[in-house]
Amino acid sequence: MKNKKIFILLPDGIGLRNFAFTSFVELGKQMDWEVIFWNHTPFDLQELGYKEIKLEGKPRAKTDLLKRAKIEVELNYFTRKFDDQVFQTYKFNNSKKGLKTRVKNILVSVYSKYNSGEKGLQLLRNKMQASERKGAFYLHCKQVLEREQPDFIFCTNQRPVTAIAPLTAAQDLKIPSGSFIFSWDNLPKATIVVQPDHYFVWSDHMKQELLNYYPFIGSEKIHVT
Repeated sequence: MKNKKIFILLPDGIGLRNFAFTSFVELGKQMDWEVIFWNHTPFDLQELGYKEIKLEGKPRAKTDLLKRAKIEVELNYFTRKFDDQVFQTYKFNNSKKGLKTRVKNILVSVYSKYNSGEKGLQLLRNKMQASERKGAFYLHCKQVLEREQPDFIFCTNQRPVTAIAPLTAAQDLKIPSGSFIFSWDNLPKATIVVQPDHYFVWSDHMKQELLNYYPFIGSEKIHVT
């Protein structure tokens, strides 16, 4: 029987610490998986004896602005839903230096204003995917997946905008995917920017938190590790 080919998506360096520098790959090999890192970091994993494919390119600038708006709207939504001002403290103060930065801030404010509430949040999530589909980075991701045909893509970090194009391309090609929620405080801080098929969390408590913040996900898609 053919071994399962698993892509471990590394959109940033956090995944290196949690999955490349641990026994994770060896556990996969014991299960007869072919483990390949899809690596967007500058680190050369071949030096560790791992298989890797470099993830080349970058997200569109518009996608990052939509992500910033999504976080702004989501924290406002959580504030109202849970009647707790603590969510406002998770916002970052945007720089106001330079004309380009000020224009970006205005665009984020516009996206936030016209996409408020639960329906607006889903629109922003869909707009991030739609934005990435228009870029060269998405096309590169899709070409790699069509060539390699992995059985599953495991995203090591749900936070970077870099992860949107690879996972969107996977979903468009009907390749199942999952994302690891790497820290206990990620959920209340509105850091989820990807929409995979499955979510991996630390505990039953974290699973319940994920359902509280994102009830549309569904319990069957959340796995306690």
